[in-house]
Amino acid sequence: ISKVLNTLELIMRNLKVRGGKNRCKTRHLKDFYSTVNVHQFTSGVRMGKYCYDLVIKCIASHRYEEAIKLYWILCHDKTIIDHARFKVGIILLMNMEIQDKNDCLLSFFRSMLNALHLNMNEVLLEFIMCAFKCEIPEIQTQVKEFKNRKILSTYKKHDKDSILDDYMVLLEWCNSFSGDMNRSQSQTNKEVTKLKKYTEDSDMFILQLIKLMELCDRQYEIENELQNYVENNPDNINALIYICTYLYHRHPNSEKLINYLEILAEKCISDVRTLWLIEIWQEKGVSSLKILNYCFMFLDYPTNGENIKAWKALWKNLTEAQQDSIDDFEIYSLWKSRRRSWMWMYFNPQKLPVTQSKDKLIAYKVAFLLMFSDGKKYIKKVFKYHPATFELGKSLKNFTCVDDRQFIK
Repeated sequence: ISKVLNTLELIMRNLKVRGGKNRCKTRHLKDFYSTVNVHQFTSGVRMGKYCYDLVIKCIASHRYEEAIKLYWILCHDKTIIDHARFKVGIILLMNMEIQDKNDCLLSFFRSMLNALHLNMNEVLLEFIMCAFKCEIPEIQTQVKEFKNRKILSTYKKHDKDSILDDYMVLLEWCNSFSGDMNRSQSQTNKEVTKLKKYTEDSDMFILQLIKLMELCDRQYEIENELQNYVENNPDNINALIYICTYLYHRHPNSEKLINYLEILAEKCISDVRTLWLIEIWQEKGVSSLKILNYCFMFLDYPTNGENIKAWKALWKNLTEAQQDSIDDFEIYSLWKSRRRSWMWMYFNPQKLPVTQSKDKLIAYKVAFLLMFSDGKKYIKKVFKYHPATFELGKSLKNFTCVDDRQFIK
């Protein structure tokens, strides 16, 4: 990364020089070619796309000054989507120590309002959030200015005059600026309640509402708002995800959380929060056969196949079911009904890497197959190329099955 950054600094130095177009562009051309292989950046893909990954790495390691330099290139590459520029720009502005940060934020959001492929509602919401955090004075005046720009007059209208009007109501409701908006507090609350029942843009709205409540020290209202959102949008999976996530981090053992997780699992068993429900059920001593069924259904989705927590939960409940003297036929029937698809998805020897490593995910798969005395070809390849992983799979738990070495032979 350091080598690429040095090269990019050199490019930027050349581009910043204004006098003598051709001369300044070629001044350090020889040095540039000796530093980096330019062809990798010009073979059908613009340099900005390579810079994007570097920007993310710099932000993750809190190297914001380097990220700003790379961001300059992103802003001049038309192949980079507006949404990426917008999100990265906000992160950098909010984390950098910049003089006149408020003016920089206003300038940034004004420029973003001219972007062709951005959701203007989202831009306004993000501005409100940043304005609260940076304590920008006269937030409403700035929002009105952005709202009245010509670019917004052609934007798709909400069923009401504009959803931006509703955001202004939200802003008033959070700060109680009723006098400035010539609207009574009861009318404000009524309009906010009406907006929260609207479904088209409500996911975006409710998330920002929760953030604003946290900023305005109104955490005590958040749970009720999320519950109301679920009731008003019973078919919205995201509504259940929001309330489950909130309760899991604040009331991890509550019955309310279990109820919502069960509803979410019924509607979308593949969601990763199903593992939260399995974890809670294990602690509460729910029937291991019931938990096993959920583990199997969760792993029926290939997108969850690399989730080591899911395989660990599956293996743990298999051993507990065996210890609880649950009928072996019931356990085996869960495997038999999906054996063919799982053997192709998860236990295909051709998909197994040959480089030796101690992979715990593969170890859980080995232990699972040994439990059912199945997957001979897969286990033989693991035994050949991953002996340490094979031994780890054996040692995960004591279980009753055929002799493993005899099985391999």
